[in-house]
Amino acid sequence: MESSVVAIVNIKFRSKRLARTDIPALENLLRGDKRVNNLFVNDSEMSFFIWGGERVEYTILDQLKEQLRGDGYQNFEISANEYQKTERKYFYDPTSNNK
Repeated sequence: MESSVVAIVNIKFRSKRLARTDIPALENLLRGDKRVNNLFVNDSEMSFFIWGGERVEYTILDQLKEQLRGDGYQNFEISANEYQKTERKYFYDPTSNNK
């Protein structure tokens, strides 16, 4: 698949910081998806790219969201802004109605 669209994903942790013991499992999840690269993780945020052909598929973000919630993280925000052929976006904020 030729990649023509990229989404830049940012995840911000608001009240509970990301524990060092949780980071390896999250990295494994993301690195296992061949469309994800340029991963950066620290205790307050994560960022990476998701590549796509005609469009970016966000299933990995849904998986990541569920893993984070399962690990006890509730107050975080996920945003993805697409560039090149589209301006589609993905946004998750538990304090809004977008769940």
